[in-house]
Amino acid sequence: MIELRNIETFFWVATLGSFRAASDKLNTTQPAVSQRIASLEADLGVRLFERDARGVKLTGKGHELLSHAERMLQVRRDMFEAAREQNVMTGTVRIGVAETIVQTWLPTLIELVHASYPALVLEIEVDTTHVLRSHLMARQIDLAFLMGPVLEARVENLPLCTYPLAWVASPLLDLGPEPLTLERIARLPIVTYPSNSA
Repeated sequence: MIELRNIETFFWVATLGSFRAASDKLNTTQPAVSQRIASLEADLGVRLFERDARGVKLTGKGHELLSHAERMLQVRRDMFEAAREQNVMTGTVRIGVAETIVQTWLPTLIELVHASYPALVLEIEVDTTHVLRSHLMARQIDLAFLMGPVLEARVENLPLCTYPLAWVASPLLDLGPEPLTLERIARLPIVTYPSNSA
């Protein structure tokens, strides 16, 4: 049986033009390289190199077989790459993000995802929670970061964090020290989120 190690040695001797250079490249000894080439020649039943005082050169059959060796080594590289890619997350994830989150921790999240999964593509859609809920249910996005849960059996909700909410008023309103009732608040001009944003 032909050993792939011997084929790799044949490739490097042919490419570098000497047994010594091939032994350096393969981190082995020159006698080990000579033994591998002799073993490969015996397995194939052909002579691969002509040796003289100036070094080694491929025989006609060696030239012919070198392209086969290159393809075999490429197949090995492809095999290792395919095995490695099984552990790499690739593809595209469509993410819906509520406007509030865009202004807070979304940039940090994108940086962390890119650092951990560089082959993963994120498509970001920014909209109101109301719109993103609809897109999630229609499978137009894969996941969504929203303010509040989606109350649907086929959606899994995972609480990530909480945000404190508070009323903020201009001192020009001169509201006084007394606590405000809902009735008084309702009479004031209020800047807030749209009614369909939560």
